[in-house]
Amino acid sequence: MTPSYSIPGATNPNGSKGFLIISYLEHTVPISTTAQKVVRMDARPGCRARDFLNLILSQKRHQYEFNFAGEGCRFWTTQQIDLFGRSGFLINPSQAEVARDAILTKWPSGVGYPLVVGTYYP
Repeated sequence: MTPSYSIPGATNPNGSKGFLIISYLEHTVPISTTAQKVVRMDARPGCRARDFLNLILSQKRHQYEFNFAGEGCRFWTTQQIDLFGRSGFLINPSQAEVARDAILTKWPSGVGYPLVVGTYYP
């Protein structure tokens, strides 16, 4: 989820609507060499990318707006981790907790970084 910066928000006129871009990327290396923090989250066997996407769409989680500064992506990501866990897509709750903790950290410094909340629109 990324802010559009140009499409005004429906619930927050000073904010901007988000874009959800889904891409297939084939990598020769399984993990990014530029990542500051990598967290593993195992999915239920047989779960496919389309299952995650269909859940996001059915719950209208793609209808999201960022604040005036284009902030709110970490909140959105945390919300999806919770949704995937409640829906049984993630099989290891401790991995999800590590991911949520990582989202609350500024990397590479390791300093705590509170979430900025965006809003969902109807």
